[in-house]
Amino acid sequence: MYWYKTVGKRGYGVAVRQRSKQRNIELKWWDRERKTYRTRTLGHRDRERALEEAKHLAGELLAGKESERDGTITLRQLLQNYCDKCSHLKKGDQPREDERRRVLWSAILGDREIGSLTKTDLATFVKDRREGTIRLSDHVLRSDVSDTTIGADIVFLQTAMNWAIEQHYLENNPLRGYKRLKTARPKRPVGSSASLILTPRMVGLGRFARRIRNASKCGSPWRRTCGARWTGCLS
Repeated sequence: MYWYKTVGKRGYGVAVRQRSKQRNIELKWWDRERKTYRTRTLGHRDRERALEEAKHLAGELLAGKESERDGTITLRQLLQNYCDKCSHLKKGDQPREDERRRVLWSAILGDREIGSLTKTDLATFVKDRREGTIRLSDHVLRSDVSDTTIGADIVFLQTAMNWAIEQHYLENNPLRGYKRLKTARPKRPVGSSASLILTPRMVGLGRFARRIRNASKCGSPWRRTCGARWTGCLS
């Protein structure tokens, strides 16, 4: 092992390690619920930054244990539990997107108890997200985000809150009923029968118009099918 440190209280400590000079730093801790060790690669080799992240994680582990004792749970703890148990069951890029949204919501409302969240919090999030005023230390957020992306972030939070009800963390979802945002998509105009009849006259007798005229002369089924509609534009 090239470099190794441990932070946090006994039983809730986090190991910070770097296997070689060229490799990124990892965090390692004991998951009491899964009864196994877990690791997380930080994606960098900055030791001071890694120690700060390890201290933050150790604090979350200890706070999670204390919240279990008094029956409360913060949004940060809920989202971590949800991602640990549910995200790996999803397909494609969804686990990665869940992790991005977990970090986003944890940075904004992570210290709030889940029962204290309101729809006003979501409205404030939408406003700040549209204005590009939300900043994360280890993630880059786009400033020109669409309403569809914002709506997907909100759906993730609502899904986690519904899952909290299944886990008996909540009796009801305080965010239920908040309408999901979607980017407006203009619909393609539908042409009327009159516009279709006038088209050959406006563009002249093109290939399609000539085919109908020839079919009408030789008694083709085209005549019976659309002759009455197209008679006016073939004169």
